[in-house]
Amino acid sequence: MKNLQELLRPRQSVFDKSRRDVVLDITDLTEGKIDPATFFAENYITQGMKALYQAVFKRLEGKSDDGVFKLTQTMGGGKTHNMIAVGLLAKHPEFRQKVMKEVYETTFQEQAKVIGFTGRENPRYGIWGHIAEQLGKRDLFKEYYDPLEAPGQSAWINLLKGEKVVILLDELPPYFQAAKAKQIGNSDLAVVTTQALSNLLVAIGKEELKNVVLIISDLTANYAEGSEMISQMLDNYGAEVNRVAKNFTPVQQTGDEIYHILRTKLFQNSADPSEVDGIAGAYATTINEARKMNITTETPERFAAAVKDSFPFHPAVKDLYARFKENPGFMQTRGLIRFMRTVVSRMWDEKDGWADKISLIAPHDIDLNDSNTLTEIASINSSLTNAISHDIAGNPPAVAENLDDVLGNDMATKTAKLILMASLATVQNSIRGLKDTEIIRNLCAPGVNISEIQSKVLSELKSNCWYLHLDNAGNFLFKNVQNVVAKLKDYVSGYTDEGIEPEIRKKLEEVFNPEDRDCYQKVFALTSLDGISIDASQVALVIYKPYPGGKIHPDLQKLYDDATWRNRMMFLTGDAHSMEAIYQNVKALKGIEAIIGEFASEKMPKNDPQFIEAEKLRENFLFKFRSAVTTAFVKLYYPTKNGLLDANFQMQFTNNDYRGEKQIVETLKEKRKFTEDVTSDTFVKYVEGKLFGTQKSLPWRDIKSKAAQSPDWLWHKPNALDQLKEEMLHKDLWRANGDWIEKGPFPPPKTSVAIRELERNDDTGEVKLKIIPTHGDTIHYEIGDSQVTTASSTLDIQDPFLTKDLKLSFLCVDSKGRHETGEPEHWQNRITLKHRFYQDGNRQMLELQAAPRATIKYTTDGSDPLTAGGVYESPVEIPDGVKIVVAAAEKQGIRSETKTIRVPEKTAGGAAVDKSLPAIWKKRLKKESTAEVFEWLNWMKKHELQLSEITLAIEDDNWILLETSPMQKFDHPQLSKMLTFLQEMLAGGKLKLEAGKLHFKTGQHFTDYVRDTRENFKIEDIEQ
Repeated sequence: MKNLQELLRPRQSVFDKSRRDVVLDITDLTEGKIDPATFFAENYITQGMKALYQAVFKRLEGKSDDGVFKLTQTMGGGKTHNMIAVGLLAKHPEFRQKVMKEVYETTFQEQAKVIGFTGRENPRYGIWGHIAEQLGKRDLFKEYYDPLEAPGQSAWINLLKGEKVVILLDELPPYFQAAKAKQIGNSDLAVVTTQALSNLLVAIGKEELKNVVLIISDLTANYAEGSEMISQMLDNYGAEVNRVAKNFTPVQQTGDEIYHILRTKLFQNSADPSEVDGIAGAYATTINEARKMNITTETPERFAAAVKDSFPFHPAVKDLYARFKENPGFMQTRGLIRFMRTVVSRMWDEKDGWADKISLIAPHDIDLNDSNTLTEIASINSSLTNAISHDIAGNPPAVAENLDDVLGNDMATKTAKLILMASLATVQNSIRGLKDTEIIRNLCAPGVNISEIQSKVLSELKSNCWYLHLDNAGNFLFKNVQNVVAKLKDYVSGYTDEGIEPEIRKKLEEVFNPEDRDCYQKVFALTSLDGISIDASQVALVIYKPYPGGKIHPDLQKLYDDATWRNRMMFLTGDAHSMEAIYQNVKALKGIEAIIGEFASEKMPKNDPQFIEAEKLRENFLFKFRSAVTTAFVKLYYPTKNGLLDANFQMQFTNNDYRGEKQIVETLKEKRKFTEDVTSDTFVKYVEGKLFGTQKSLPWRDIKSKAAQSPDWLWHKPNALDQLKEEMLHKDLWRANGDWIEKGPFPPPKTSVAIRELERNDDTGEVKLKIIPTHGDTIHYEIGDSQVTTASSTLDIQDPFLTKDLKLSFLCVDSKGRHETGEPEHWQNRITLKHRFYQDGNRQMLELQAAPRATIKYTTDGSDPLTAGGVYESPVEIPDGVKIVVAAAEKQGIRSETKTIRVPEKTAGGAAVDKSLPAIWKKRLKKESTAEVFEWLNWMKKHELQLSEITLAIEDDNWILLETSPMQKFDHPQLSKMLTFLQEMLAGGKLKLEAGKLHFKTGQHFTDYVRDTRENFKIEDIEQ
């Protein structure tokens, strides 16, 4: 594939600066200053020019009634050029065949006269005098000179009859606007001129002037008032001759004509079509590669076709240059030709050119270090001078140029120049900027690596350019106002390394924050040695500034050597050269966060481009900070029996998320310093071997201290040792004696007896016991205080044991002899005391009963009945005035509880519940379903009562039964936990609840309960 220098030869006029700025006008034509051969060599015949050629020469042949033609386009759109082309062909018949052979075969062979006027002139005798003078007939109009008057129709016919003439009136609108200021009688020159030209137009429509052509140009939208006068003049013409002026557009700005014009103006030759096809194919290949990378939406076929149509220009040239064509003062086709001459002259420059390296002229092929190019850019948009010098190209080197040096290519300046060309439009609502996919499309070229445009080039330009912006639609563009990056620079310049260290410390602590806390529990980031505290209970990660040479810092080594708890520290450090990047990026992060805070306080909408840009910059600098951390902290030093060893620490980001703790853990697991296996037999053996050593038992605090001190001890989650201790104690593999822990194996345990009270009859004192042997199979028992031995009676352990005795002793024996006989288990009954008031005529009687039978003593003055009371033998009369009776029972050294009995007031109905005393309702509570159980729990909670003699059950295909000691009382929270436990053990089972007694804080609580539940009771079932 050939390059542009091999394919094309620029015209000499491209390199001639004196010709580059020359603008030909009608005066140059009328004065014969234009060489037809040179002019037509660089002329491209547009569709508008073809139509104009045909119309003019048909008129000169006398074959057309149309003699008035109007060229309409904005300034610099090719109107004057078209007039000159027609004028040269009219004056020089010898060029007609060569120039017009494929346009129109004219039969007109004569030389026509060409008269021209440009609105930039100010003739003394008006336009009509200027025309008459060029015809050599000045005196024919002398009566219209002083004072200036408009020649009539007949005067024009008289002047022009018999002539074959082309009249060119160029740029009339500015002339009309200036003429309005010149008074003529009661009117002005503009009005008089309008009348004169209106008369001329009408005259041209007459038979006598059938070979006269008039061409007028109109500067659409540039001179509104002058254009209005031209319209008025043409309307008058149409009204009088019933014919309108024919309109022509010299250059179609939306088509490909501009490419053809530029090719013809700039180059002497055309490239071989096969070479162009090869170039188009090569570009299509790069577009296809970009599509595979999902970084552009362009199709290879469409792009190849566009290259063929636009060659040697990149297809984007037409689109991007069309954006600024409407800029005030820019002369569209003329301005674009001048600009492209400057661009091509630099590309083909013998010393500094680059036409030998490329195959298309792209929008970014501009040399912004060239003063001529800068001048041309300023003529299009002068407001971006600062953006160019700081961000794109300048001296000293601009941001993009510096980035080129870093990346080792010129993609940054190409990208920036491309964005600049897309940012030059100044007209309101014009299209400005490019999306990232459009940038990539326009930079795709054979041999160009586009993979880093998004990830590196655009990212770095956004982070460093002062005038580069991103609009709401995602378009990159340059503006003449500084962006967030420039504001950020002011912030960053105010931060010192020392002042930013707290922020770095905070960021590092966020990255390495111990969320799980399994491996380490606290972090010291860039902390002075005085600020590092090491204790036995927590492992500390110390992040320290890297030491030159890649070794551990001597201060850290000394800290480790002098430490008591050597196994409670590790050090993360690494490359000293990368610390500078950390400082710079944290400064930028702090600055951008301050700017975002300002935006928020100013209530800037979050969809504002500046706010969005600031958020993206924050993400970018955070990513850079993390990247810098990955290159700075690459060594992890951890304790071992051989001292501190280092591990290569490779930090990884996943989905822009980094959890330093997790990666520290993975590194230490790989080095076998950290383990998650804290339950296996292997770990148990490791603990017993390393921490107990040769000792059978040790204080637990010493074991944990040894783990904190010994560098060869593994790290694990902080509570692993305590959890292991609890589990080993539970399994009886270890045993505790105070703080001392003894490890197994242990001799077989001695036999023992478990006694479980199933139920008790408080009326008789008879108890049903379940006697359970442990490590044995035979149980002996004795009644009373006698010592139980193997000679004592045995009992059937399969059946419950019924007894009214107050004292029993049990001894468990292993008949197989594996377990040594343990100590006897002693059990004693309890004495319950019951009372009842009743009336015996007018006497109020108190009946007391002890179960089992025992001696009862009582007092009526509140004193201790066992030391000062009388012996109860039968019901006693309560004297008037006695408020309380205190009673107790005793036998074989066993005492009942001392019972204070409040004497009820005498009522017709007998005894009543005392609302101030505690109350026990001896009622068998029974709930048969889960719903009933939980419904009753609500009453229990509300009335703050307790239960005793409880049986809980849950039933499904399987069942679980829980029974409690008759003496133990349970409140609502305790009962709820027991029920929850049952449900966890047998999910989906049906709950049942039974209880023998309900305990109330006071009689008032009892009466409230029965009122709410509407339950009936008997007074004799209430004990107070």
